[in-house]
Amino acid sequence: AHYRAGGKLRDALADNRPLAESLRRVYAAALAIYYSGDAGPRGCYLIGTAATEAVHDAEVRRALAEGLREIDDAFAARFRLAQKQGELDRTIDALAHAKLASAILHTLALRSRAGDSRASLDATADAGVAMLCGKPPAKARRR
Repeated sequence: AHYRAGGKLRDALADNRPLAESLRRVYAAALAIYYSGDAGPRGCYLIGTAATEAVHDAEVRRALAEGLREIDDAFAARFRLAQKQGELDRTIDALAHAKLASAILHTLALRSRAGDSRASLDATADAGVAMLCGKPPAKARRR
């Protein structure tokens, strides 16, 4: 499952809370999904499985590109709002920042499948939020 279903990403990025809180909600919701598999952490179909299948299947490649674009667009819209509200410097490139936010999501999905602990990935998400919001990250925990 990924955020196209039900608009969960846009809901988590709602503009009625601070940017850092919105980003933490996104990553916490993603980790809840990634760690919900009965056989162990399942990660994300779009990020984990579709990415490998896209090499040989044009339809999967299109769906992957569309899904990634939707995620990037949702993050970019939230970063633009944060710029407008004075939470982020107006000179940052909102789409480039969005791709960094998406990259953190990809990392959480892949590392959950690889067996990283939930605590470690919570720390990774927190460091990512700090970076995206222009704050120094706390010391990261290991696996």
